[in-house]
This record gives sequence, structure tokens and C-alpha cells, in this order.
Amino acid sequence: MKTPAISIRSILLGFTCLFTAAQLQAQNIVKLHGHITNPLSDSVQVQFYISNVSFEAKNYATRLGGNGDFSLQFPVVDEHTVLHLV
Repeated sequence: MKTPAISIRSILLGFTCLFTAAQLQAQNIVKLHGHITNPLSDSVQVQFYISNVSFEAKNYATRLGGNGDFSLQFPVVDEHTVLHLV
């Protein structure tokens, strides 16, 4: 009975696929929380651009708590991202 031979190429291909899948799963999560004194509205919104070329914007919003507190989590693509709190 012959056992199938495993080549170095197939092992490297397997590791490459696993590494690529792990990288796709890894995201930078921003956790933003704070308190707004004398709020002008009952919610806050965060806006940022995911591409400076196409100016594709992402928006995330949440309602303020009764005392003006808020908490928000969202993924970003780049490690350095400029956010606009509205």
C-alpha cells in the first residue's frame, strides 16, 4: 500500500491559505465612548472615509444615554483613520 507523498509545495500552499484567511478575519476595531454635556441632539454619529481616492464614507451612529454618555464600536481598515464626530 502506497501512502500519498506530500510535497513541500502543497504544505506551503496550505499555510499560505490559512495565513490569508487569518489576515482577512483580523480587523482593527475602534471602541469610542464618552460623555456630552448639554447635547444638541439625542445621538452621535461617526463618519470616516475608507478610501481617499473614491471618498467612500462609512457612518456609525448611536443614541446618547439619559446622562449624555455614549459608546460605539466599529471596524476600520487602516491603522490610522481620521474620524469625524457629528
